[in-house]
Amino acid sequence: MIRKSKSKNYSKLLRIFLCGLCLLAFVSVNVEAQDGRKVKVSIEVKNQTLVNIFKSIENQSGYHFAFANNVIDDDKTYSLKYSDESIYVVLDFLGGMAGFDYKVSGRRSLFERSQK
Repeated sequence: MIRKSKSKNYSKLLRIFLCGLCLLAFVSVNVEAQDGRKVKVSIEVKNQTLVNIFKSIENQSGYHFAFANNVIDDDKTYSLKYSDESIYVVLDFLGGMAGFDYKVSGRRSLFERSQK
């Protein structure tokens, strides 16, 4: 009878530990998403390609951008000016102008052709 009681206690403890671990993982992902909103960039460019603009943002932010050649038109140029602005505001603006969507995972961003 003592062994069954210890086994039930270990099982209960293991379940509590696993639930806590899942909760911790969820909170960590949520904090990462919120912290990304705090990343600020300052950029002023005239008639620059997206590739050059992304390089400038990468250097300031520590983010890395990945895209297929058919997603980004490197012949078009863009002009923009932002000072101490959220990286997401800048990416939203560029996405609207250039017709792409992006997904952020940690410090990596993946771009794809907009479905709009």
